Amino acid sequence: MNTELQSERLILRQMKISDAPTLYNYWSDPHVTEFMNIKTFQDVEQAKEMIRFLNELASKNRAIRYSILLKKTNQIIGTCGYNYFDFENARAEIAYDLGRRFWEKVMPQKLFLPYYMMDLMILI
Repeated sequence: MNTELQSERLILRQMKISDAPTLYNYWSDPHVTEFMNIKTFQDVEQAKEMIRFLNELASKNRAIRYSILLKKTNQIIGTCGYNYFDFENARAEIAYDLGRRFWEKVMPQKLFLPYYMMDLMILI
């Protein structure tokens, strides 16, 4: 499975424990987590646990989550990936979250979809 994908403006790479403080800032915002399948975080340790959990799922080819970084600044702006793989039926559940300050600056459907499809084709 690809652990890093790049476009002209973005880097999508497998999440690292060192991403936890930034991701905690996003995942502790109820506006960001409103439509996610997690409760709003109260502690940075929850972000570390989530990263470990998602990386474990990735190692078992059950899911993968990428940190999204702006290539120009190396700043993490959110996460994206597959929450669920159904290899038998060639399906996956795609999800993403962005820090609220990036909501009007990034159009996820246009930026990520080609990379999701490329990565999914590699998996299948």
